[in-house]
Amino acid sequence: GDIYTIGWTLRDWTGTGWDSLTSNFGAYKRIGNQVYIVGYVWGTSNSTSSTITNLPYPPALGGDNWQGLIIPYTQDGGTPGPNATGYVYGLSSATNIIFFLDNAQSGWTNTGDKRFRFSGWYEAESI
Repeated sequence: GDIYTIGWTLRDWTGTGWDSLTSNFGAYKRIGNQVYIVGYVWGTSNSTSSTITNLPYPPALGGDNWQGLIIPYTQDGGTPGPNATGYVYGLSSATNIIFFLDNAQSGWTNTGDKRFRFSGWYEAESI
């Protein structure tokens, strides 16, 4: 199959940084070794960090790198961007992504609404 004929698989993301989740949506598709992901996570913050912990496939490169993630919308402590301009530090382990507010790796507010949308891709380990 190709990017046009392979369908998306729905997935709820799990992670740390929220006391409770109001909305949690995700999907992915794998074509060869490329894994495309999309998601939306919204909840009550209980931490200055935000991590998604269940990517569908381990990345080929591992370590602290990311290969193409866009975060078009964030909200920190109930305040939408532009001050909260999402940034991903990288894949911290085999199946994690750490989200920061900006390129300076600023933490989130540990109270109020914390949410972001994201889409991107990474290279998975060989099948």
